[in-house]
Amino acid sequence: MYRLFEKPYLFFFFSIPIFIVIGLFLGDSTLHINLHDTYFIILHSHLSFLISMCSGVIAIGYWIICKAKKRLSRWLNAIHIILNIGGLVLFFGVSDLAVDLQLLPSGLYYDKFIQKNLILVLALSLLFIAQLAYIFNLLYGVLGINEHYK
Repeated sequence: MYRLFEKPYLFFFFSIPIFIVIGLFLGDSTLHINLHDTYFIILHSHLSFLISMCSGVIAIGYWIICKAKKRLSRWLNAIHIILNIGGLVLFFGVSDLAVDLQLLPSGLYYDKFIQKNLILVLALSLLFIAQLAYIFNLLYGVLGINEHYK
């Protein structure tokens, strides 16, 4: 666990094949997002490939900072990794929480739709906060804020 927070790029490099395998297994399952008057339908495979590319960019950013001998904050590393894991588990778990909507009366369908959107908003909020922690951590490492307090 210590090595994970010391070298966070290892986590993100190893997560790339995991997301690709998840995308291959989910294949044709879709995520439906209703945003105002637009209804977005996204394949889980496309979404997992996009997330694997983003993980690659994040890993390269962490790797460059570590190879430049800059120190990163372990707390921000931990916050970024934990919030990423939590947000992605919630995001990909939403499709598993949905029940067969054909069997539900219309009132229950609406309640499930609200719950699903609430979970999606929570997952995306966690992922947004995680990326803010990533940006702050890179700035922390590049600017050398930690060197002033030694």
